Amino acid sequence: MLCQLTATIHTPPQEDDIFSSYQLPCTGLCTHSHHIQSCKPEVLRCSVDLADLIGLSFILNQLTVKGPIKFLSTALGWATAEFAMTRLLPFWTGARGTEFDWIYVRMSLETNILLMQHIATAALVWLYHRRDLAESYKYVVTALLLISVYRPIICQLLVFMLTLGPWTALAVQLICTLSIGLATLPLYGKVSTSSY
Repeated sequence: MLCQLTATIHTPPQEDDIFSSYQLPCTGLCTHSHHIQSCKPEVLRCSVDLADLIGLSFILNQLTVKGPIKFLSTALGWATAEFAMTRLLPFWTGARGTEFDWIYVRMSLETNILLMQHIATAALVWLYHRRDLAESYKYVVTALLLISVYRPIICQLLVFMLTLGPWTALAVQLICTLSIGLATLPLYGKVSTSSY
């Protein structure tokens, strides 16, 4: 049955639906090799984000500013670079067209959600390197970092299982990102802000 469901996922995307071209991670559950192959790029793409965490860690350690400014400036720079490299050209050329399309509103909202995600991820990386964070919280921070890296797969799996449309899929992304951010907030509160 899952193989029949995965066949409907790989239909050609409509040009007004930015979420229909995503490959879903649950296609890897199928026993046929061609469906397993379609899962590997998405998992590998998310696994490369582990290298992004190392890059974020390196940048955070190189900055001379203190406290929240350190991870906020890093997150804003990282999100701006990702936007410029992946979304700026399609957004700029498409949104300037003569005909209005809702895809560009969704694209801009998704970019704002990713900005929140980058801020939460940079805060988690910053918290991971803090010496005054209790050892028991390091495991929570590590788990949240892994959830943050594999968030796109988790969101796509939820969208697939619940058969949601593009706007509700955007709401699922927002809920996942807010969950990570709100889980990060108490951990940030545990660190004394007086001794950056």
